[in-house]
Amino acid sequence: MKTKISVLLVAVILVCSFAFAACSAEDKIIGTWTSQQTTLGVVTESSVVFNEDGTGSVSGLLGLTGNMTYAINENVLTVTYNIFGVESTKTYTFEIKGDTLNLTEGTTTVTYTRAA
Repeated sequence: MKTKISVLLVAVILVCSFAFAACSAEDKIIGTWTSQQTTLGVVTESSVVFNEDGTGSVSGLLGLTGNMTYAINENVLTVTYNIFGVESTKTYTFEIKGDTLNLTEGTTTVTYTRAA
């Protein structure tokens, strides 16, 4: 009986491990992420929401908000923002470790934390 339970437990652990490993970057990025940055002594907060359908929203400095679309290719995130009718596209390299998302553009990296 103990052997059957042990085999079953190992099987469950393996299935869960494979399921987690199979999560794509697109799946891992879905949700709301927040960041705080200090520039010249001023703390600003921003947030970004990634929806499952490739859309989302951003909010940041001075309460500016806007819509966005995004696409992921390996570790490259391309985001097209639309804020006050002005559209701009940015490309970031990104890394997700647990509840931390790092977006890097050139030499600047912004760290976001997954919102609860």
